[in-house]
Amino acid sequence: MGGHRGQGGKRRALRAGALGSGGARRPPRCRAVSADRARRRRQSAPEACIQAAPGGRPVRAAALCLVAGCSLGAAGVILLRPPTGGPAGWVVAGCDVGQGDAFVINTGPGRALVIDTGPDPGAMDECLSDLAVTVVDLLVVTHLHEDHYAGAAGVFEGRQVKGLGYSSGEPTLPRELGALARTAGLEPARIAAGDVGRAGGVKWEALWPPPTGGTSAGAPGGTGYGNENDASAVLLVEIPGPERPATALFTGDIEQEASLRLLSGRPELARAGVDILKVPHHGARNGGTAIIKALRPGLALISSGEGNDYGHPHPQVVADLRRQSVYAARTDRLGTFTVALGTAGLEVRPMAD
Repeated sequence: MGGHRGQGGKRRALRAGALGSGGARRPPRCRAVSADRARRRRQSAPEACIQAAPGGRPVRAAALCLVAGCSLGAAGVILLRPPTGGPAGWVVAGCDVGQGDAFVINTGPGRALVIDTGPDPGAMDECLSDLAVTVVDLLVVTHLHEDHYAGAAGVFEGRQVKGLGYSSGEPTLPRELGALARTAGLEPARIAAGDVGRAGGVKWEALWPPPTGGTSAGAPGGTGYGNENDASAVLLVEIPGPERPATALFTGDIEQEASLRLLSGRPELARAGVDILKVPHHGARNGGTAIIKALRPGLALISSGEGNDYGHPHPQVVADLRRQSVYAARTDRLGTFTVALGTAGLEVRPMAD
């Protein structure tokens, strides 16, 4: 694992420093721009594009400029056509694993930090293969629900996995996850607020859950969370960018009450905001919208299965994103997608038509 908490509650990091604010600025509020107005402005994009309100269905025949004036400075969110070759220049990917979560952060050529694995090993393996990932610097399982860990075998398939971190309200790992770790010679480590790590130029800090004791798979811990969703590891990730680092918050399935506790304990997070927010709990209603309103991201990520039985993402969450002019990149709409830090802003690109 990239780093962990030492004795006496002090942070101890392996190849890492604490992930401070680094002069991060609150992303300005975004606003949708009409197609006619966009043409008058002659906004630049890698391909001919039109403007659309956030949350609309993508137009695959052309690049779709979705939001202007948000996120990285005066940049926007631009939806591009699928690549003709392999993906290039991506920093974050959302894997289409059905009803579950699986996100990949690029840490260097052929390397990645993986956050959750979805329920399907085959889908997870395919996503990492499409991204040409051969080394996983760290696999993080945010909590022990099957839609977040049952695809873990796909991460280990034909790849070197260098670390395994997890959070849970349970005292031990599921048998299959523990077996994968033993076979790879890994010692799973519990993640708690204050843990930090680094892989390549990517830094991460755990903001949640609060430390409750227990640093190994067999140690007691995970009490007092209310439910397994609220035991989710929440990671703030800092990604190198052309002008300044971009920040992304990955929230697992944390529910609204816990997210409010997180925000109250870290007021600097709301002051700085984030560029990218993984919407909690697949956009479920119990994930709430408070964290969206507080952090005002430039781009939201939602991972959910197309036509899922849970109604994810909830219409109220989608409507709140639309009201705040935050474009949501959704696996149920786009399939597997990548995010790049382009000169014109955040570039979202589906991997396939």
